[in-house]
Amino acid sequence: MDSVFGFTMIGAVIAMLISWIWVVVIAFKESVGWGIVSLLLNPIALIYALTRARKCKKPLILFAVGLVVYVLLMITWA
Repeated sequence: MDSVFGFTMIGAVIAMLISWIWVVVIAFKESVGWGIVSLLLNPIALIYALTRARKCKKPLILFAVGLVVYVLLMITWA
C-alpha cells in the first residue's frame, strides 16, 4: 500500500509541475517579461493563470486535480 501512496503522491506533484511549466510557456507567448517573472516566482505564475483563466483553463484544471489529490493524500497519511 505504501508504494501506491508514493506513486500517487509523485503523480500529483508531477501534474502540478507540468501545469506550472505549461503556464510559463503561455506567459512567454504573451510577453518575455511575464514569462521570466512566472518562471522565477511560482506564486506569480498562479496569479497570471488565474487572471487569464480563459487562456490557462487546461493547466489550471490539471493543477487543481494535482493539488486536490496531494492534499487528500496528505490528510489520509497524517
